[in-house]
Amino acid sequence: MQTEELIWKNWAENQSCVPQLIESPTTEEELSTVIRKAAQADLKIKAVGTGHSFTGTALTNGVLIDLSNYKNILDVDVLKKQVTVQVGKKLEHLSPELWEHGLAMSDLGDIAYQSVAGAISTGTHGTGLGYGCLATQVVSARVITGEGEIIECSLEKDVELFRAAVVGVGAAGILSTVTLQLESAFNLHALEMMMPLEEVLSKQEDFIHDNEHFEYFCHPSMDAAFTKRNNRTDQSISEFSRWRRWYEEEFSYNYLRRAAMVATKVSPRLGALIGNSLPSGTREDYVDRSYAVFTSERKLKFVEMEYFIPREFAREALERTLGFVQNSGLEISMPIEVRWARADNLPLSMCFGRETASIAIHVRQNESFEPYFVPVETIMRDYGGRPHWGKMHFQTAATLRDLYPEWQSFQRARKILDPNGRLANAYTDRVLGPIE
Repeated sequence: MQTEELIWKNWAENQSCVPQLIESPTTEEELSTVIRKAAQADLKIKAVGTGHSFTGTALTNGVLIDLSNYKNILDVDVLKKQVTVQVGKKLEHLSPELWEHGLAMSDLGDIAYQSVAGAISTGTHGTGLGYGCLATQVVSARVITGEGEIIECSLEKDVELFRAAVVGVGAAGILSTVTLQLESAFNLHALEMMMPLEEVLSKQEDFIHDNEHFEYFCHPSMDAAFTKRNNRTDQSISEFSRWRRWYEEEFSYNYLRRAAMVATKVSPRLGALIGNSLPSGTREDYVDRSYAVFTSERKLKFVEMEYFIPREFAREALERTLGFVQNSGLEISMPIEVRWARADNLPLSMCFGRETASIAIHVRQNESFEPYFVPVETIMRDYGGRPHWGKMHFQTAATLRDLYPEWQSFQRARKILDPNGRLANAYTDRVLGPIE
């Protein structure tokens, strides 16, 4: 589809571009043809899923490949517990379809409307020291180079190319299809409750070890944290009355907490009073399908920064962040999220080589983020923090290369997968450097 002045914007509307062409392939042949034709025309190429990245990773003035129609499940192997899927598939659609086959992904992030490609290639993760980023569930992939050549790679074949492509920030080939290693469908027992922040911090290690999946949210103006503990169970799915679901999910969780955030802008003391008066007992104690527990709806648009640090520094880094906000005079309207992830061996994974704690901070759409994000990034860099590739940060290839022990391995694979730099843009040039 040719465009004269079609402006593409990401989900948060903080990134935009005017591509020369937008193409929407439905088959791998169409996808590779689009890339070959763009290469022949000497145009830059980027692929985009749902546009949930907050960075400029998908921006181009050349050919933008919209993967929203590239969404078919190609094969389900129930015996091996594997699925092969086109990477434009949204996670929110993939999970229910897998469930029909008695299968599920082992872990998910808390956002369901990302595409498979977007979630994998930026290092998206859930929480729990037994689980890596979503890319660690990929066992093989078909990748299309910047010249349109299709390459098959896996954990056994062309391993260096495979490891670079799965977390490739859209710069190491374009993922076409991936095969995911799944497990039998499972329910999760969820326990979600407000707790005193000091108690959460003091018992943090116990919570991490005693639960398969643990995370919490806190706010600089409140001395309480909202905790989430999820564990596999053989129990049946809980049934909620319509009134109870509205009270717990809408009124208690959304309206009261939102009121506390709004009140904080007027008076930090009032916001803290409302926030700390919320029930400290269980908000929800329930059982549901794994994907329904892992993921949650985002009713407000926002912009986010997330940093990954060695797990042993989680408390210290969070307390420094809270202290900075409290002393800064900044009016922060959204909570801080803290999660954990297993170490892996993917060269550009934020969890490469170390068990990791992630600390994510947010502002609402159209709010100024630099006065908050820049100082917090400075704190995280004291711990060798690695930024999420799909979320806001201010680092460059010069400051990032020493944080990734296999940086050069990635760059070698990237040159093979995109020898002429057709998949590069201003963002990848900044954070990965030009192809040499």
